[in-house]
Amino acid sequence: MNNSVFSNRKVIWALLIVLVLAVAAVLFYSGVFKSNNSTETPLTTKTEPTVETKEVEKSQLPDKFPADFPIEAGATVTTNNVKTSSDGRFQSTHSFESAKTVDQNFAIYSDYFKTHGWIINSTVTTIKNYRSIYAGKGDITIQVSINDNQATHVKTVDIYVVQMMKQASINQ
Repeated sequence: MNNSVFSNRKVIWALLIVLVLAVAAVLFYSGVFKSNNSTETPLTTKTEPTVETKEVEKSQLPDKFPADFPIEAGATVTTNNVKTSSDGRFQSTHSFESAKTVDQNFAIYSDYFKTHGWIINSTVTTIKNYRSIYAGKGDITIQVSINDNQATHVKTVDIYVVQMMKQASINQ
């Protein structure tokens, strides 16, 4: 009987030591034992840039659009604005409802880019009722998305003009 009591005491002490070590490990890793004189530098938080949107008169094209850019006469303009961010990014948007077909609009913008020295970076022509063309020239890129909504039968042309950020602005 003495051996069994002695054996139970060993088990209890062993469990008690394991419990104390586990509590100490949890406290250590949770930072309770950290010194106030720590030389660690706090992580810096990066603030998100602010974006300002300026509506543009519907009879005018927003900033950075090429002066001779083809826009359908008499079309209903649905979006016409300029967005600038505090970190130097820039985007103009001009959207309108078109009387032309998706393919007619795609041909107009594709021809414009080809005949005005733009580099066509990509096109989407395989999706039914949708076309897109993305082109660049200097630090300006233009994306034209053309869609025929099958539920409403409204054809829309969305044009996005983006001025690329300077490399120095990106690294700041």
